[in-house]
Amino acid sequence: MQLPGRILRGATALIASTLLFCASAGVARAEEGSSVYDPWEPMNRGIFAVNEFADRYFIQYLAMGYDALLPDPLESGIRNVFENGRLPITFTNNLLQLKILGAVEEIIRFGLNTTVGIGGLFDAAADAGLPSNNEDFGQTLGTWGVPPGPFLMLPALGPSNIRDGLGLATDTATLAYSFFLPFWVNAALTGGNLIGTRSLAIEVIRENRESAFDLYLFTRNAYMANRASRVHDEDQSDAPAETDEDLYYFDDEEDQEW
Repeated sequence: MQLPGRILRGATALIASTLLFCASAGVARAEEGSSVYDPWEPMNRGIFAVNEFADRYFIQYLAMGYDALLPDPLESGIRNVFENGRLPITFTNNLLQLKILGAVEEIIRFGLNTTVGIGGLFDAAADAGLPSNNEDFGQTLGTWGVPPGPFLMLPALGPSNIRDGLGLATDTATLAYSFFLPFWVNAALTGGNLIGTRSLAIEVIRENRESAFDLYLFTRNAYMANRASRVHDEDQSDAPAETDEDLYYFDDEEDQEW
């Protein structure tokens, strides 16, 4: 990996670690399942506004063009290739959560999708009844008892929190193949994946914008509820609604969108 890539990854990990330290040294935080702790709301709303502006006037049109140009099977294939490349993340975090069966299933999934699925273009494992145990380091920290910490809106990436921000930095470093690619290739792949993911949520995000009274609160609460459900391996379709907000649950493919 080129020097700019090392600098970018090092800065990301440093920022995440610093934020985690600040959170642990601050006042008491809300636990999972209670009201969202959002002491940085003014800053978060500012970042959210910038994200929204970029999405409304630029990114969504890229996503719409991507969706219009590529046939649905090809879109799904590209998405599957990226998901297949997440094996180091899903396998490692299943092990860290002592989900041995899940880790074994991820290895089998990778083998099936890489061979029968032609390099991951097709999710042959899911067709065979073996869906992904989609674990990440943020979920691992949650199962270890680390609270989510303050809510944090990330530029471009959307909603997160201190725990998930640190998890994201760690998961990124886990993708071993990215260390051998030039920085511009990593950036292009990341951008392409984000555009592809955004194209899957065009209608959902449009409906959310039209129906939410406060889109920032809607996004914040939906994200935090989704992540709490995933940490506790809960079926999100059975999750109770929040008492203070109308709350919908993002699917896994949309829980990193704004």
